[in-house]
Amino acid sequence: MSWEQLADIAAEAQALREEEASRAPERCPNDAILLVLNGETGVLGCTFCGYRYEGGA
Repeated sequence: MSWEQLADIAAEAQALREEEASRAPERCPNDAILLVLNGETGVLGCTFCGYRYEGGA
């Protein structure tokens, strides 16, 4: 394997990490319950513990 191939693999891994970090979470970080969208506020939230994801990181 050449250094160029290794550099390509590292660049692809970095792009995947950035893509993953830019997406909203699907599950609550506290209890892994699926987050649901509140129709009134438009905010993702956990129906179990009350966690709210309002965007950003």
